[in-house]
Amino acid sequence: GVRYYVCPGTSAWMSLVGRTDNALVNIFRAAASGAEYGAEGLLLTDWGDNGHLQPPIASLPGILAAADFSWNAGAAVRLMHRPRAEVLDHVITAVS
Repeated sequence: GVRYYVCPGTSAWMSLVGRTDNALVNIFRAAASGAEYGAEGLLLTDWGDNGHLQPPIASLPGILAAADFSWNAGAAVRLMHRPRAEVLDHVITAVS
């Protein structure tokens, strides 16, 4: 078979506060699909279109979610349809 990684993004590019819902859904789906279909890992991307002007903190929810779900895809599957506040609480607790 072909070796591959799943590569979701932080969805923070060209924004001041990021797109947390979009980032979490992309990371959930990438982690779950990667685990199901045998990906070797998860590589998080953090694009910076037009000079990477977004503040670094805009990427933090995606970074924390990827840190958790890349090692624990089962949590991604369990939390995919939960309220975002609950997901972020889980992620912060898991990586601290």
